[in-house]
Amino acid sequence: MFLCACGGQKELDQATSVLVGTVYVIGNEPFTELSIQTDAGRICIVQKDTSQLYRRLWQMQGQKLLIHFRPMSTTSDSTHIIPERFELVKD
Repeated sequence: MFLCACGGQKELDQATSVLVGTVYVIGNEPFTELSIQTDAGRICIVQKDTSQLYRRLWQMQGQKLLIHFRPMSTTSDSTHIIPERFELVKD
């Protein structure tokens, strides 16, 4: 499931979207990236940063999460996201 907010630039900057998917690490060392894969197969790359939220996401590898995020760019086809918060999804 992928939901996006629509609106003007200011609204896009403040709006968050929701993504449900499983946390994976992709790539080879030293070029690994944290990603979220939806059940439909869409892969979103999590923006690298030094926040505690980012470190907690690394610890959630293999877990299914509901993630509230902002897109990296205003284009709807952007695959990079900035997570705001997440919740564990119980199957």
